[in-house]
Amino acid sequence: MGKKKLKYSHFCFCLGLRPGVIISSVLWLIEGIVFSTLFVKSSTRNYKSLDGTGEEVIPLLYYYVDALSKVLSIYFIILSIISTYGLASLLIYKSTPLLRMYSYTSWFFAVFINSVLIIVSIIAMTIIRKSYIDYCNRYENRQDCKLFVNSQLVWLFIVLFIQSSLHIYFSIILRTYVKNRVQMEKKKKRSLLKANNLFNIKIDKMFGDRVIDLN
Repeated sequence: MGKKKLKYSHFCFCLGLRPGVIISSVLWLIEGIVFSTLFVKSSTRNYKSLDGTGEEVIPLLYYYVDALSKVLSIYFIILSIISTYGLASLLIYKSTPLLRMYSYTSWFFAVFINSVLIIVSIIAMTIIRKSYIDYCNRYENRQDCKLFVNSQLVWLFIVLFIQSSLHIYFSIILRTYVKNRVQMEKKKKRSLLKANNLFNIKIDKMFGDRVIDLN
């Protein structure tokens, strides 16, 4: 039976796998920088308010948002570091072992850990939904707070789904590229070994013929 062909041979149906890995890594880097900045700002946002007596009140919403923002900011900072490592492995060091490590890391961090964080984020946002509506009604002077919060949650779920799908696709492209690279290197080594064996056979034959002539 013949070997199974790799499922993905192009990135977005038109680009090669190597440019696809570069684009994916750059997008991961941009995503990490942008979202880590946003979540760091979110963690420093002041949700404190004044009650009727003039004392500061910290809504329950603050604790959820603060904890989630700190975790996500750390995640996206690490994602930026991993993507930088991947770009360096591909463009500077051009090392297959480093790229293999990058592929493993992307599956663990950009897919598995990202999926866990998405589930946690959805659960957290569902829990604080009522608190967010109450906060909106009391302090943001909106007439349609419930509709506003629900629409924000819907958009959040859509964005998280798209992000998760892209992370999986990027990781598949990276893994396919690394597999192709490993196969090419193995094929090149076999060709060199075969060429060396043929050369050694020719040398041995020439040496044997000379010995016969001398005799």
